[in-house]
Amino acid sequence: MTGTGSGEGGTCYFCGHAKIQRQYSRLYHPRKHDHGPFDFYSCAMCGSGITFPPPTHEKLGRLYESFEGGLPEDLRRMRGEGGQFAWYLQCARRALRTLPAEKQSECCWMDVGAGAGELSVLMAELVAQGKGLAVDIHDRPKRLTRF
Repeated sequence: MTGTGSGEGGTCYFCGHAKIQRQYSRLYHPRKHDHGPFDFYSCAMCGSGITFPPPTHEKLGRLYESFEGGLPEDLRRMRGEGGQFAWYLQCARRALRTLPAEKQSECCWMDVGAGAGELSVLMAELVAQGKGLAVDIHDRPKRLTRF
């Protein structure tokens, strides 16, 4: 979004479309109530969600440093170690189905916002001959050290 972010109208950061609409005002992070306030916009063209003003690098650093492997500690504890395995497996299989069968065993993939690396580990196991990249704001998760 360009401009001041007040009212309708800026430009989408992702596709450059000029029709951005404010959906919500003065939002805070649902688990970290000191992170915000932000207005939330959506792009009429690509559907991307955009917070404005964007949080500073320092604010994002403080937010993610307060999490354990990309998730708030209480949420990770409630989900348990394998709490989202079925979801990750469904996502991985769905992504692989979009490729021709002969390309599935050697695909390249990227996990943006990798958190503790659960999906990345699964992709590395499912696509042993493939190449992958796990990207997140914090240090490399322990579970990815074997790859």
